[in-house]
Amino acid sequence: MAHSIRLLRYAVETAAGWHSYALDANLVALVGAVNTGKTTFFEGVSYTLGSTPKWPVAMDRYVHRVEIEVLLGGQHVRLRRNVRGRTGQVELLEPDGTLSEILPLKDADETGRTTLSQWLLEGVGLSRLLATARRGSKPVTFADLLDFMYVRQLTIDQKIAGHSVDRPSTLRQTLFELLFGMSTPELPALEAELSAVKATVRQLTQDQASISTFLNASTATNLDAIHAEITRATEAREAAERRLKVIETELTALTGAADPLRAALRQASEEAEAAHRRASSARRTLDDSEGSVDQLRKRLEKAGKPVVQCSHCSADLTRRTLPAGACPQCTETQTDLAAALATLQRHLDAARDRVVRGQARVAEAEKEAATADAHVADLQQRLDESTRQLIAPHADQLASARAAVAETITRLQGLERLVEPHRRLRTLAEELREAEERRTELTEARKDLIASYAVRRGDVMDSLNDIFVDVVEEMDLPWYAGDARIDRDTYLPIVDGQGIDRHGGGTRAALAVGYHVTLLRYLLTNRVGDLPAFLMIDSPTKNIGSNPWDSRFAQRIYSSFVDFVSARAGAGITTAPFQVLVADNDLPTSVRKHVLVHDFDHDRPLIPGLSNPHAAQQ
Repeated sequence: MAHSIRLLRYAVETAAGWHSYALDANLVALVGAVNTGKTTFFEGVSYTLGSTPKWPVAMDRYVHRVEIEVLLGGQHVRLRRNVRGRTGQVELLEPDGTLSEILPLKDADETGRTTLSQWLLEGVGLSRLLATARRGSKPVTFADLLDFMYVRQLTIDQKIAGHSVDRPSTLRQTLFELLFGMSTPELPALEAELSAVKATVRQLTQDQASISTFLNASTATNLDAIHAEITRATEAREAAERRLKVIETELTALTGAADPLRAALRQASEEAEAAHRRASSARRTLDDSEGSVDQLRKRLEKAGKPVVQCSHCSADLTRRTLPAGACPQCTETQTDLAAALATLQRHLDAARDRVVRGQARVAEAEKEAATADAHVADLQQRLDESTRQLIAPHADQLASARAAVAETITRLQGLERLVEPHRRLRTLAEELREAEERRTELTEARKDLIASYAVRRGDVMDSLNDIFVDVVEEMDLPWYAGDARIDRDTYLPIVDGQGIDRHGGGTRAALAVGYHVTLLRYLLTNRVGDLPAFLMIDSPTKNIGSNPWDSRFAQRIYSSFVDFVSARAGAGITTAPFQVLVADNDLPTSVRKHVLVHDFDHDRPLIPGLSNPHAAQQ
């Protein structure tokens, strides 16, 4: 079985401080008039467990935080959540109030932190069991599990939570089977893969049909016709290439007399390139010499100027007294400044001489390069004139042969593109065959897996139906004809051939309570199943009047579980840990002695000290 859940305490924080309610009992009842906070109490519990609240404006206005103290399996912790501000996280605290961890509701930042839902599912020992179940593409959360354990006032007289009125929920059916041992975690994973493979088969079939429709629309896309056309086009291309080669060979022979000119042109081109390289080298040498002149000139100009500011700290140096012949920068007195300046001047003069010589070399090299270029141009012109007269009569023939080759190549490329859909169709056919084989394998595996649990499924449903019949008979529903069962496909209650949504309002609420009590009695009686033995029911006697018959009916609704627990205790039958909390406007006197009761009224509501809490906020 899953680990148990037991609420020990519930608290709300207002401006006046914390207000706590003890809950450490098997049976707990919140009793009082309307609008005193009973539903808000339960919504606060589900809020700290990660649900979205459905509570009145008073909670948003006057409550700062909500907290529950809970035994979750072997863990004793406190869960606290802000009502305003940072509501997307829950504080996990030790029993003494020490902060242990902050659990986000969603892993929005993708940090890999444990979310509240993950922590709760781990706490009740259901992480592995529910790991493969999915809500669409997303994993199930603790909120999905809570639908089995919290019967809300809003839906108690409408439907079983987790199901729509007209269509059963596949997710809830999957969870039901897992929680009551009628399936295995491998089955949802297998069904998810089977669903994906079926979608793949559908898509491949559609793609195959689309391509086939296109290919069958014209004889031009017939594969045999395309291959025959490719053969003809290939032969035409080869013939065009042979003709072009013959023409080019003939033209080469015709222009053989110009070979000496071609050789002279190649040699002149090489000589021109060498001349250009020499000119480039001379320009680089000249640039270096000019750079050296510029640098030496600047040094000489700087050496003749007084140093008025320290290059390190920028201090004023004009008031210094220096020895004669001292360097104004380093103040070295052994330096002969005149000799140093003379040396710099000699270096500058030598650099200027190198610049003059370099300019002459550049001019000479550029002249040589220009002469070589002119020679190349002359030889090229002579070669063109010599060959033009020979080639001109054959130019049209050469162009026609080249165009024929290009045309056949283009034709072949077009035909190859027509072949591609046929190749894609063959690939699709192979992929479809593999997908269909996989679908068959998965279908058989699913059938075998379900068959292996068939006996177990039958035993569970037989036991649940026996209990449900007892519960319905104990309630003594009005106009009950004696047919009560839980559907073996949808796992929803059917009474007298009708779902609960087809009965009257008070009967619908009673049947919803009876259904969830049946699940709890099954867990306690059989000590099997993985649904935690925890149940919160809001307004079990909703839509039931206060006349004598309705009062007795309400008594029977409560007694269907209270008498069951009392009888087991009286017989000395130990019961697995459980907790049931109810909220109602009134509680039968005979039931109060078995229940921890918190009474609310308009002078003592859930949130103390409120005066007209629903008035417009000033």
